[in-house]
Amino acid sequence: MQIVPKFGLSAAWQGLIGASALIGMLFGGVVFGFLTDRFGRQAMYTVDLLLIIATSVAQYFIEGALALFVLRLLTGIAVGADYPIATSLLAEFMPRRYRGPMLGAMIAVWFLGATVAYLVGIALQALGSVFK
Repeated sequence: MQIVPKFGLSAAWQGLIGASALIGMLFGGVVFGFLTDRFGRQAMYTVDLLLIIATSVAQYFIEGALALFVLRLLTGIAVGADYPIATSLLAEFMPRRYRGPMLGAMIAVWFLGATVAYLVGIALQALGSVFK
């Protein structure tokens, strides 16, 4: 974690911050699943995407470990909500003939996106040392 020296994070904080998005994903699917049934898929999908954007951008401005933990937890909740909402929206509006292949492709793209995000992080870390 590149932020460890900046904030002087203990091992406990490193673990909490590292696990916060996964913890959030656990709750996001459950909570947003209920809310999606109540308020509709399209409305909750919009809320979900706005929450992902807002919490991701807000992480740039944090000043401490607690704020980072909370924002990553909220991002995880939104990502956890995205899985069931997006798949149900796709299944609802996709013609039956393409539904299976598109759902499979969507799940594969989620994993591809996670891999690309990791690689972008490595590239940004390398670029950071160039600009110091």
